[in-house]
Amino acid sequence: MSRTPASVRPAATVNAEIRALWAQAGGQLSAVEAEQYQRLLLEWAAAVREERAEAARFSRCREIHRSRPLLGT
Repeated sequence: MSRTPASVRPAATVNAEIRALWAQAGGQLSAVEAEQYQRLLLEWAAAVREERAEAARFSRCREIHRSRPLLGT
């Protein structure tokens, strides 16, 4: 499970909401829906950045631990 901050929903969740918005609109957004889409798009981008940063932190942590010898061996 992702450990993103509470204010950032997972990108997949936001993506599903974007897809539902487009499906509900029938492929053409009203002005209100377009504003909602823009907000969702910004939220999705923030979620993707957070998820990538978390993956990079995890990868760096794994590299550090692999390079250290185990104690007691």
